[in-house]
This record gives sequence, C-alpha cells and structure tokens, in this order.
Amino acid sequence: MFLKRILFFSVLLISTTVLFAITLDEARFKLAEKFYNKKKYEQAIEEWNFLINNYPLSPYYKASLIYTAKSYYYLNRFEKSLDTYQRLENDHLNENEKKICIFGKAENYYKLKQYKKAGELFKEFAINYSSSPVHHASLYYAGKSYLAIGQRPEALVFFESIVSNYPCSPYYNEAKNILGSKEKEVKPIKVAKVDKTLKPTIYQKTNIIEITNRIEESFYEYHTITNIITNYETNAILLSNQLVLTQLVQTEDTNAIMIRQLEEENRRKKEELERYKTLVELKARLLDLKEKALKEKNDILYDYTNFTEGDNEE
Repeated sequence: MFLKRILFFSVLLISTTVLFAITLDEARFKLAEKFYNKKKYEQAIEEWNFLINNYPLSPYYKASLIYTAKSYYYLNRFEKSLDTYQRLENDHLNENEKKICIFGKAENYYKLKQYKKAGELFKEFAINYSSSPVHHASLYYAGKSYLAIGQRPEALVFFESIVSNYPCSPYYNEAKNILGSKEKEVKPIKVAKVDKTLKPTIYQKTNIIEITNRIEESFYEYHTITNIITNYETNAILLSNQLVLTQLVQTEDTNAIMIRQLEEENRRKKEELERYKTLVELKARLLDLKEKALKEKNDILYDYTNFTEGDNEE
C-alpha cells in the first residue's frame, strides 16, 4: 500500500511538472502577445526574451524571436532588430520563416538608410515570393532603395513591375509617375509568375508597419497550425499521465493547492536528506575519534606491557 502511494504521487508529480512546463512557455508567449497588441513593446520583449532564454525547445521559440525583432523595429531600435533576425537565421528555418526574416531585415536596413543592403533584400524577396500579399510593397521599396543609391535603371525595373501587375496598389500612381514617359522601354524584372488569383482586387493604404502587421497575422495562423501538428505526438504520449491529473484536479485553485502540497513535501524531503547527511558526517567523525582512541589505547597497553616485562626481568 505504501509503495502504491509513492508510485501514485510520483506519477502525479511528473504529470504536474510536465504540464506546468508546457503551459508556462505558452503563457509567457500569450502574455507577451497581449503587451505587443497594446503596443507595450518593452514589456513584450521582456516576456519573449524570458521564453527564448529558458525554453529553446519550445514550439514558440522562433515565433518569439520574430516578434521580438518586430518589437525592436517599432521602438526604432533597428540594430537590435537586425541582431535578433540574425539570431533567428542561425536556426533551421522553414520557407515561411525565411520569408519573414528577409523582409524584416530589409525593413531595418531601409530605416537605417543602408539602401544597398535594403535593395538587395527587397529584390530577393520580390524575385522569390511573388505570391506574397506584400509582394507589391517589396517591389516599391526595392525601387526606392535603388533610387537612393543612384541606380535609376535598376529601380525603374521594379516600378515597371508594379505598373504591370498591381494597378490597384497604393504604390501604382507613384510608380507610374517615376517611370514618366512610356516611350522609354523598360524591361520588367524577371520574377516568378504572379498568381492573379492571389492578388487582392482592392488594396488599402499601405506602409511598412501595416505590411508587417499583415505578415504577423498570416504567420500567427501558420504558427498555430504547425504547433498543433508538432505537439500532437507529444500530447498523445503525455495523455495517460494527464488523465490522472485531470481526474484529481478539476479547477485551477485545486491544481495550485496540489502543487503547493507537492512542493512542501519536496521541501521536507530535502530537509530530511540534509539532516541525514549531517548525521552521516557526524558518524564518520565519531568513527575517526574511536579509531584514534583505540590506537592510543593499544599504544598505552604496549608501553605498559613492555614496562611490566622489564620489571619481571629485574
């Protein structure tokens, strides 16, 4: 009976610990997300950094890096934003994450007036991600970047692509004005064929911040779906243990009480272990003293024996 109770509480403790760990990283992510949506970017960064530093295997790890980079961008801390994107690039990225990283870095370089780097990244995005809802924006900012470094012929290629493919874009009129006379032929940029079914019929007024917000919404939906798939197997393995916990813990208050009880029990066990260690050390010292006493006794007996033998010989 005693062994069964030990086994029961061991399973309960393991289940609670695992469940709590999984919930904690998600809770941190959701809290940071609330701060982010309220434009409290400093608080959001603090929560996401805690998750990044303490839960590197969390399914929310990469999303936390992306949102941290975006938060730095909104705080005009463009160098920190770039560093965060660079840290993200060191991980294995899927195609969607790579796309977000390229566009995010391009935004920061543009704000830092490093137009050559910005232009190269916007161009890379425009060539490889023509089905993206922000494709027309990447064309526009690539063109603006190349204009800023004096490469007008290269810039005109991007503006021509906007005029040819995005007549409803808010950048259309400006692109057309930059192109000027249609007499001068401009060769359009060689990009993947634009899927007309993916192109919105009406564009709202767009700028860099609004563009990234749309990317975030798309990424969040993607992130949610992939998390469900990634965690399915793990959740199935933990299901049996969690069922035990579910039967015993029906409310959050009960769960908190159970956790506190288990923590208190662990604390008592640690205290008992420390006391046991102290007793073992004390016993070792007593044995050492006993050994020394026996040695001294043997020395005294030896001296006494030699002394009495000398008297008898006399």
